[in-house]
Amino acid sequence: MKNFADLTEREVLAVAISAEEEDSRIYMTFAEDLKERYPDSAKLFEEMAEEERGHRHMLLELYEQRFGPHLPPIRRDDVKGFLRRRPVWLTKNLPLETIRKEAETMEFEAERFYVKAAEQAKDVAVRRLLGDLAEAEKSHERTATQLTQDILSPDVRAAEDRTRRRVFVLQYVQPGLAGLMDGSVSTLAPLFAAAFATHQNWQTFLVGLAASIGAGISMGFAEALSDDGSLTGRGSPWLRGVTCGLMTTVGGLGHTLPYLVPDAWPNAFWIATAIACVVVFFELWAIAFIRARYMDTPFLQAVFQIVLGGVIVLAVGILIGGALVVAAMKLVVESKPRFGLAVLGLLALASAPAVHATDEIQVYNAGIAEVGQFTIQQHLNYVAGGLTNPPFTGGLVSNHSLNGTPEFAYGVTDWWELGLYLPFSIDHQQFYSDAFKLRTLFVSPHADQRNFFYGVNFELGNETPPFAQTRWALEIRPIVGVRNSEFEAIVNPIVDIGFGKYGEADFAPALRVAKKLGQDTWAGLEYYADFGKIGDFPRLADQQHTLFAVTDFKFGVFDVDFGVGYGLTPQSDRWVVKTIIGYAFPVPGGKPSASESSSTGPVNPMSRATQRTW
Repeated sequence: MKNFADLTEREVLAVAISAEEEDSRIYMTFAEDLKERYPDSAKLFEEMAEEERGHRHMLLELYEQRFGPHLPPIRRDDVKGFLRRRPVWLTKNLPLETIRKEAETMEFEAERFYVKAAEQAKDVAVRRLLGDLAEAEKSHERTATQLTQDILSPDVRAAEDRTRRRVFVLQYVQPGLAGLMDGSVSTLAPLFAAAFATHQNWQTFLVGLAASIGAGISMGFAEALSDDGSLTGRGSPWLRGVTCGLMTTVGGLGHTLPYLVPDAWPNAFWIATAIACVVVFFELWAIAFIRARYMDTPFLQAVFQIVLGGVIVLAVGILIGGALVVAAMKLVVESKPRFGLAVLGLLALASAPAVHATDEIQVYNAGIAEVGQFTIQQHLNYVAGGLTNPPFTGGLVSNHSLNGTPEFAYGVTDWWELGLYLPFSIDHQQFYSDAFKLRTLFVSPHADQRNFFYGVNFELGNETPPFAQTRWALEIRPIVGVRNSEFEAIVNPIVDIGFGKYGEADFAPALRVAKKLGQDTWAGLEYYADFGKIGDFPRLADQQHTLFAVTDFKFGVFDVDFGVGYGLTPQSDRWVVKTIIGYAFPVPGGKPSASESSSTGPVNPMSRATQRTW
């Protein structure tokens, strides 16, 4: 590809002739697409196409006078600096807004080309013609801007982004976003591989720092060398390179900085990892939102490209780190038999029955966030009187402990919600982190308006030794419920699966029966149990069975669930107090649902489906 500054006058005219011919064909394609829907607008595009053909004729006439009949085979795609546009004109039934923005961008680019070419031209006739064409393209740009004034309502016109704003986004936002995407995603694997291989915060921080800076330098040079900016108006290539490189570094440092938590702190590694996972969660969703908002990427496509890709990279890093630990352990055991026996002894302790931290005591009712809505809940459970012995060596004692988790959720569709948990426990004034849990919840749409509803939740957890004997666990929670205007009954037949040599599958059902007392107010009973290993249930006295008296209500904009539970067996905590405080952020651009005022069925305040608009 050639730089624009290196083009001869002959090549400049050849590029202009080719561009005018291509733009004419594009305008005619737009006209054909709009002819049945917007005949007046189609006529405008036909006139613009005819004028482009006139421009081509003038350019060709001048070219033949100066250089003869032969045109060199060069197009704008062969010159650095032109915007690379998606061929939207190949799509049928395009929205008028999309066509208008594309036409405005085309004319803006053509105007810049002729202005630059006129400045560079030495021949007086060539300079005069190029200047006249620049003015003509500028008037075309104004025509494209005013194209829909008689078709779109004032409210819609006011909401439309200007094409110049789109160009501004390309100039300043795109390099930074590209860097942020690369830094946030590409550094996940080396960072978390180092984290789970060493379990040392400082070493992990150094790896993340090196990966972030290295990626920043690489992306900076790649951006600077990709486009000289002479025609696109995207600015100095080195300035864009610095912006891209800096944002790449920032994206990587976001989830690297949590590993500055001192190794001397108790549970320092898990505290840092939990914070890093929260940062990653918000980084990926923020990038997906920015791509959907500014880059015309469908939101679900952006989610799958960024969030799913990020989760895969994150999982790869964790698995590689875990594999390194296993390999190192094997070498140590083979080289030091005494140490190997000690390790085997510790592993033998993992064969004890599984224990489940009470970070979340809740019966799922198939209610989810609205599409595009974020929600947050804070679970807090205090064991006022519980077991005084740990469930396994090194495990936490539940008596007088405070357990909980913040829960972040996002409504992807009207039947799908994603969530993140960061469980913790405070025991004897000591804070313990249980790493994180990721969940995906599928439900019958608009469950709060149905008499019969159902769903299923999958929850993948990374657990720490004080909480469980297995590192990875999976919860499968089916949801089945019925309700009428006064009562509801819901059952969650939960299966908890621990992975690894000493993992097992437990049956831990939950049940809720409640009565509606008033608007957004419920009272009822909830039952939680852990029967133990499926196929080998222990005797009843060794199982966990707890009955809660609960109430759900609204407190301003907050949803509140409060309950007091009593353990029914010796292996159950005797007294447990649970609280859930939830808040549903406003739905971006949403409108209050008619069902909120007209639905005759009950709306559980903990359904997380409350709608509020910006």
